Amino acid sequence: MDLVTHFQMLARYNRIANERLIAVCALLDDAEYRQHRAGSFGSIHGLLNHILLGDRRWMALFERGDRATPPLNQILYDDFLSLRSESARGPADRVVLQRARCCVLGPLVCLYEQPGQRLR
Repeated sequence: MDLVTHFQMLARYNRIANERLIAVCALLDDAEYRQHRAGSFGSIHGLLNHILLGDRRWMALFERGDRATPPLNQILYDDFLSLRSESARGPADRVVLQRARCCVLGPLVCLYEQPGQRLR
């Protein structure tokens, strides 16, 4: 398996895992969803925000070389409906699929490409 195919497979896995996790969490009532739990992020709500923050942090590194790491317990969205929205989740998953080609073609090619377009 070449690197592009490998990273595209990982991006699809990430998207599917996120979709499944969000779908199961949607079945919880708000009290269960926000209940304090042992672990680094205090609740399922905190954990889901952390997962989204991690995806966005990786996208910033891939797209702009941004190495700054925000606080890992930062709450990006205070309510579940906003957190699960396509505008919150989808772009990160799509960018990984688009940018996986950079691993093989090199960063110079990716500097001249626009998201969703390929050089010809």
